[in-house]
Amino acid sequence: MKKDKYMELYEYLDNYKEMTLQLISKVNEDNDINELLDQRAKILDEIKKINFYKEEINENKEVISIFELDKKLEILLKKKKAEVKKQIDIIRKNREARKKYNGINGNLKIFSAKG
Repeated sequence: MKKDKYMELYEYLDNYKEMTLQLISKVNEDNDINELLDQRAKILDEIKKINFYKEEINENKEVISIFELDKKLEILLKKKKAEVKKQIDIIRKNREARKKYNGINGNLKIFSAKG
């Protein structure tokens, strides 16, 4: 028995929503999200194969909540990206300071050597 295309769409949308919720959770926990992103991309590919018009999909209330979750995920990912960039900048500054300190330390040894 072949599934009704609307039922199939609903199942894909439900899976996509669940993946998005899992992504939000994993991002909050600083876990790897690559596998979930790949699975979500596959779901989108399957939805494209069903041959719905964009208007039909956008009218679905489930899609509206998915759009809201996607926006939440996007904001969260941007926030995490900014945090990581800030940490990288701090590490870079510490590394530069250490190099300068070691350079000064090396020069002081030359002047203090007994000759």
